[in-house]
Amino acid sequence: MSRIIVAVCMHIQMGSNSMSRCSNRFKDPNVRKEMGLEEGLSQRTINRAVSLIGIAATRS
Repeated sequence: MSRIIVAVCMHIQMGSNSMSRCSNRFKDPNVRKEMGLEEGLSQRTINRAVSLIGIAATRS
């Protein structure tokens, strides 16, 4: 899960809040290799990670 969160944060830091674009970016095998991800990230997985981050942030 931590790699997914890092991937989403990196995508946002690059100037895009679009989770659809984030999902598309991680279809690139070179990007996945750099991030240590074996498979691409579906938009559903990304949305779930963002949801969990939001829940964790509100509980802190």
